[in-house]
Amino acid sequence: MLTPSGPPVGHTSIHGLQHSAPPSFTLHLSGETADWHQIGRLELLKCLDDSGLVFDPVLNHPPAAVPAPSWLRELRERAYSGSRQGRHAPPPVA
Repeated sequence: MLTPSGPPVGHTSIHGLQHSAPPSFTLHLSGETADWHQIGRLELLKCLDDSGLVFDPVLNHPPAAVPAPSWLRELRERAYSGSRQGRHAPPPVA
């Protein structure tokens, strides 16, 4: 889970995020007990051209990593499925 630093951004466009994106995020990981532990920090250094950039943690994660809890995993699976449909991505390879 990524938690942004700074004040909430709210709803904005991609271009709006260039000026209001949080400067950093903390990265938390959970085990089977669903206790979250901070394991890292992500700092945003510069805005890149986002054309072709795709982030899909539902399809791209380490084999042993299982996002928890199950209700959140199922919600993310539906959300990322919708995102793939919205950008006309090819169906995932089984």
